[in-house]
Amino acid sequence: MTTDPPPTSKLEGLADKSAEDRRRAFMAMLREAEQEGDRDGTVTLDELLAELDQVIAEAKRHRSG
Repeated sequence: MTTDPPPTSKLEGLADKSAEDRRRAFMAMLREAEQEGDRDGTVTLDELLAELDQVIAEAKRHRSG
């Protein structure tokens, strides 16, 4: 049994390309992600984990209440 998640559609295209094509596609994907972060904002890992803790705590309260 494998625990590796399936690749996203953006990464699947990298498998059949030359090393230089993969590098260019990867760099383009990184620029796109950076632009998305600039446009939509980002969160720190600590912020994400705190929000997840809140969601989990709320779900537990709903189950027990």
